Amino acid sequence: MFQELTGMGKMAKLKALLHAPFTLHSELLKLIEQEKTFALAGKAAQIIIKVNALTEPQLIAALYQASQAGVKIDLIVRSICCLIPQVYNAKRFQINLGAYPLIEAVYAQCMTLPAFIEAAPEQQPDAA
Repeated sequence: MFQELTGMGKMAKLKALLHAPFTLHSELLKLIEQEKTFALAGKAAQIIIKVNALTEPQLIAALYQASQAGVKIDLIVRSICCLIPQVYNAKRFQINLGAYPLIEAVYAQCMTLPAFIEAAPEQQPDAA
């Protein structure tokens, strides 16, 4: 796999490992859709994702849709997560987040912290 990632070898056919940039994105979207289908059919559905960062808009949108369909989602994000900017924009465009009480609670808690208050778009001189 190292040779593949460095461009020294051809892409390996892996059955159990998803690897970026080759298969990770498309397969994650398929797996999220599968869990969404389970939830809509009344079956137990859960997604647990542990990543260094969660910034890809298509993946975030898929997770929101799955959550709305009833999938239990647990995210373990080590550094960058675009949840707060997404919530900020939802509030900005007056989207009702009542179906997501946990997200609203996380957002409310974050917005009590000085770092989040200072990082808010309305606090940025170039965001006017």
